[in-house]
Amino acid sequence: MNCPRCTGETRVLATRKPSTNERAASRKEIDAAKTANWYTPDWTVRTRMCKECAAVTCTVEVYADDMTGMLLSAERGERQC
Repeated sequence: MNCPRCTGETRVLATRKPSTNERAASRKEIDAAKTANWYTPDWTVRTRMCKECAAVTCTVEVYADDMTGMLLSAERGERQC
């Protein structure tokens, strides 16, 4: 994945799934997990660092079918968090 700031290559620092009971590493990770968890229990949050500019970002991975449902629910105002 490319860095959203400088488009450099990123590396994964941490991976978190709902099935793991480990503590979230950062506030960004906690917020990302809350965002995904309001609709689907099947998500993955990855904390990434850019190899060029050292920017740290979080990505949330969900299945495409779940993402479509999430967007439709959000449009209807059904978001829970």
